[in-house]
Amino acid sequence: MIKENIQRSIQDIINKQFHTQIDVEIFYPKEESFGDYTTNIAFPLAKILKKSPNRVANEIVSHLKSPYIEKIEIIKGYINMFLSREGIELILESSIQKDYGRHPLGNGEKILIEFVSANPTGPLTVPNARAAAIGDALINLFNFENYQADAEFYVNDGGRQVELLGLSILERMKEMEGKKFSIPDGGYAGKYVKDIAREILSESGKTLLKNKKTSTVPIYLREIAVKKILNMQENTLKNYGVIFDNWYRESDLRKSHKPEEIIALLEEKKLVEKKEGALWFLSERLG
Repeated sequence: MIKENIQRSIQDIINKQFHTQIDVEIFYPKEESFGDYTTNIAFPLAKILKKSPNRVANEIVSHLKSPYIEKIEIIKGYINMFLSREGIELILESSIQKDYGRHPLGNGEKILIEFVSANPTGPLTVPNARAAAIGDALINLFNFENYQADAEFYVNDGGRQVELLGLSILERMKEMEGKKFSIPDGGYAGKYVKDIAREILSESGKTLLKNKKTSTVPIYLREIAVKKILNMQENTLKNYGVIFDNWYRESDLRKSHKPEEIIALLEEKKLVEKKEGALWFLSERLG
């Protein structure tokens, strides 16, 4: 828009001041120091007028008035133009209104992007922030290009790490009741664990440990703790500007028996092999 506006202005100057017809071309300079736009119109016009390119360029510039140009430099006959703040803002506004860069590449195809997916055992970290920024940017880019992209947070709430979380909270609760305690090896000793233990004691009262079987207490505690930590992680991400469409739990995946079904399917297709005390996926058979 601005480029065409400047081009028309120079064209009008040539027609009215020099009474000649010659096409004006506006280029992007090869080097940033030469401005935002440049034109070599003074060279072909100089041949017609029998003047030097520099003189012709100066005559053109003396008549060139535009609110979109902040500064003009003439270097060896080239007219180098630097845009004003108003001009730059207008270009940006025009680009946004026209959805600049949008293409119908996706044709509505569905895409699932899973990112961050931190263990529900503590607060989010700086690497999680980096993953959130990249993942959210990909979601926006795919949706901009006409895909249906959904953001998924895979909650690793199965396995040893959440067991250790429940045991760690139990030990902190014992500590707060003045009892002997010991954080398990590989457990969680952060301040947030104490805070969660304090919250659970406040909400459930001291009857919690008395009314439940000793073996089920860590399981009960880890379920409560996972909910609290997930809520904390979700709020952190919202404050960061990242919203997930779906929070999918590993525990739900295990309850669905999908892993067993997949393993059975792979066994049927002879894509797994038991050796060395483990089940191996034979990916080389798929190239």
